[in-house]
Amino acid sequence: MKEKSITHNGTSIGYFEEGAGTPIIFIHGFPMDHAAWNEFAKPFTEKYKVILPDNPGFGKSSLPNEELTMDYYADCIKAILEEEKISSCLMIGHSMGGYMVLNFAGRFPNYLKGFGLFSSTAYADDDAKKLNRIEVAGNARKVSGAEFVGGMLHKLFAEQYVTAHENEIAELKKYFGAVASSEGIAQASLAMGTRADTEEVLKNAKVPVLFIIGKDDKVVPPEKTLPLTHLPAQSLIEINDAGHMGMMEATDSARDSITKWIHLCLQDNSGS
Repeated sequence: MKEKSITHNGTSIGYFEEGAGTPIIFIHGFPMDHAAWNEFAKPFTEKYKVILPDNPGFGKSSLPNEELTMDYYADCIKAILEEEKISSCLMIGHSMGGYMVLNFAGRFPNYLKGFGLFSSTAYADDDAKKLNRIEVAGNARKVSGAEFVGGMLHKLFAEQYVTAHENEIAELKKYFGAVASSEGIAQASLAMGTRADTEEVLKNAKVPVLFIIGKDDKVVPPEKTLPLTHLPAQSLIEINDAGHMGMMEATDSARDSITKWIHLCLQDNSGS
């Protein structure tokens, strides 16, 4: 993919782009960068313009001289769209990326032909989780990004997947540990803890909403997403045999669901 960057509020924001056609923005989760989507998104570049941003503090994107919020993360996505002269697109967010998508959809709905939540939720954190986010931020600032990622990444996968893919997960820990900064991790954790409840965004959605849910997801378990799936006027739901990382654990079924959702969004039933 072609590596690009923009300057937003004096901060460098990196992203990767390939393909032509309707733009699809895949936003990564915590504590990763765009590469979480690399292999998964590749087939979509044959028909669509795929953009994979790096969130501030991860990958090729630096941190601003201000406290990060969901508004700021979503503003970075909007800045990329403006740079690419994109006025209409599809957008999918994984985990924390889903929080960004919901923020974006609530503030800039006219950009979206459809949006998707991949292992994510619209509920705000409860008090216990907010305290945990603060604790995570403090712990992240005491260690390197590599140490933090190495200690938690395997928890994102279902146990059976971890057992069968030890070498792969070791490589993922090595890669994502190298591209995550301690401060980026800390600020992302705090921003997640202070995010608003966005159920109203789903209730007010005028476009098709995709939900991809991991049956064995311990981070955002099905009970934190399933009650939301009836809120949009149009929704497509997949529940797969995966943990939090369905793009790697249940690649084929997740791709199939996204393809169906794209057709629904574009009102194109002719195949892709």
